[in-house]
Amino acid sequence: MNNTCFENFDLKYKYVKGKFLFLSNYFKKKGILDAIDVFNKLDNKSLVCYGNGNIPRGTSMNKNITIKDSVHGKEKFEVYSNCDALIFPSW
Repeated sequence: MNNTCFENFDLKYKYVKGKFLFLSNYFKKKGILDAIDVFNKLDNKSLVCYGNGNIPRGTSMNKNITIKDSVHGKEKFEVYSNCDALIFPSW
């Protein structure tokens, strides 16, 4: 099936290696808790989160999940380039 978005697009990776990026405010409706829940179940993938707000106390997180403050400007581009995939679990 042809997809005009990817017809002449050279994919850098054939699959996602394992470092995922969540870049948003830490609000429930932005899906931060859903992302944490999923990555708690994945031992071979890591999740790096950058944003504003607070994760509720008592939220369980495994060693593959990193929570950081928001980033801006050049630093944001470095964060993008150091991850394999960007996720948007908003609902």
